[in-house]
Amino acid sequence: FSSETRGIIVAFSGMTPTEEDEKFIYDNGGDIITSDAMKKLHTITHLIVGKDELKPRRIKFLAALCICPENIVGYEWIEQSLLNNTCLPSHQFRIAARSADEMERIEKQYGFSLQSSINNATDNCKDGGILSGWGVYIGPHVMGGSGPSRDEVSALLKASGAVYCINSTALSKMMKKTEDCSKLIIITKSEKTIPNSAITAIARGAREYDWTDFITAMLRQEFLPDEVETYLKPTIDNDHVIDVTQQAPINPVGEG
Repeated sequence: FSSETRGIIVAFSGMTPTEEDEKFIYDNGGDIITSDAMKKLHTITHLIVGKDELKPRRIKFLAALCICPENIVGYEWIEQSLLNNTCLPSHQFRIAARSADEMERIEKQYGFSLQSSINNATDNCKDGGILSGWGVYIGPHVMGGSGPSRDEVSALLKASGAVYCINSTALSKMMKKTEDCSKLIIITKSEKTIPNSAITAIARGAREYDWTDFITAMLRQEFLPDEVETYLKPTIDNDHVIDVTQQAPINPVGEG
């Protein structure tokens, strides 16, 4: 085998790898992020997408866009490598190479252009990710019972370059000390569930999104300004700050 897989970290989306797939990756010096190790999703170097219909709003796909947009590949990569008894270059099997009719339908359904997303993400990666230097507050009941898990959301925020994620208690304390919220994102579900501290943050420059729009922005890899002069530094107790760069758990409903 060549050294193509040496040191890569793979996640699978829309499929379960076979024992042969796993052996191929491990034997060639790679590693696999399984569903029970989602905290490490932000470390992947490649995402392998199954042959079924692409689901671009899945957390794994969004995280891969943030950190390895050029290495989102189809299952054919491993399949053909096994058939040829050699590890083929992954770039030959990028997901963007799927049939034009299939991609046109998927892009229309989800409201994005895959190639534009990859191009935007590649540029974002040069600056540390689409959320590099930003803080995030996720309000109560945003994702609902069927939404992604805390580990999935934490991994997505880490992959995006977010500096920290705060809960409601931390946000309230922040608003007592911080006037400039231009590098804070407030994710809410409805006006009925948004706390006063979040309303204050928005009035001070924070950006507000509902969960659906936030995920769409992550999928398109565009919505933040190119240059922001100010930087919001957290000035609150460490007990209430979740530093996503340190693999700390995240509280997706923003409760203290």
